[in-house]
Amino acid sequence: MNNTKVLWLCALITLANTTMAAEDSFLPNMQRTPAEINLDSPQQQDLVLALPAWPRDQDLLELTLDGAASPFRYFIDRQQLLIDKNSVVRYVIVIESRSGGRNVAYEGIRCSAKGQAKTFAYGASNQFVVLTDAQWEPLATAASLHYQQELWRFHFCNALEFRPRSKTDILHSLTAQRAH
Repeated sequence: MNNTKVLWLCALITLANTTMAAEDSFLPNMQRTPAEINLDSPQQQDLVLALPAWPRDQDLLELTLDGAASPFRYFIDRQQLLIDKNSVVRYVIVIESRSGGRNVAYEGIRCSAKGQAKTFAYGASNQFVVLTDAQWEPLATAASLHYQQELWRFHFCNALEFRPRSKTDILHSLTAQRAH
């Protein structure tokens, strides 16, 4: 497990155990700004140059997870959902604790046979901060990142063709699952 996943898991554990103000930073002072990144390096070839807008509550679709009850609520920003030129589904995830604390991240999922995920940026002080060392990872099996498996399996990807569904189909799937 790389440092990015470890930091992400630690942040989720911290969020579950403490009450945080909505404006608190996720991982302060640990990432570089886009101006400091060497975009010629191979690790940065799929880095997002234009980060998404900060999510607005009225644009959030709640993701209901299968299985055991979670201490978190998960939301996808419908306005920031896109399929890029590399067939990666990019999205903004908002993870909210029962006490109201929030973590925000800009992530991507590849619709490969077993799926892969990458976190491009974390939210801090109502803006995104680019993660410069992020790598594509197999979809996490940890309970705190189970939402990635659900997005890959049930909403983002066409399982028979290993390609992303259309944005319209993804939004319909996320909206329809809330009605059940």
